[in-house]
Amino acid sequence: MSHAEARPWSRRAILKAALALIASGCASATEGGAADDRTRRTGVRGVTDVDGGCPPSRDTVTCPRRPLAARLRFVRQDREAPDVEIRTRADGTFTVELPPGRYEVVPDNLTGAPYPRANPTTFEVHKGGLTPITVMFDSGVR
Repeated sequence: MSHAEARPWSRRAILKAALALIASGCASATEGGAADDRTRRTGVRGVTDVDGGCPPSRDTVTCPRRPLAARLRFVRQDREAPDVEIRTRADGTFTVELPPGRYEVVPDNLTGAPYPRANPTTFEVHKGGLTPITVMFDSGVR
């Protein structure tokens, strides 16, 4: 076999190998991306806490906050959807999977008493991640 006859085979083999590598790289990127999208959660993650009830003082810069277990209702603002209601953990933390959209969180303390209380807050859930929020309750103590 002469050098001229071997040359087209080498180019063809190299071309096939290159195409195979490119195709396998594209398939891996697509499959990996799809897997990442399936495993990546969308929704909200946060904490509920309450102020410590600090009396007014010139020495106090901020009032310490402590975790508060609470009930939260998530109301979809931009289209008809059922509300989602949860109870946070004892340490006030929570994670809720929600589809992307605009929501209002309506907080309520677990005792049913007027205090501690928090105002509803509006936030946006974006695709492919957990939106961080903090729900601040007011103890009513001054």
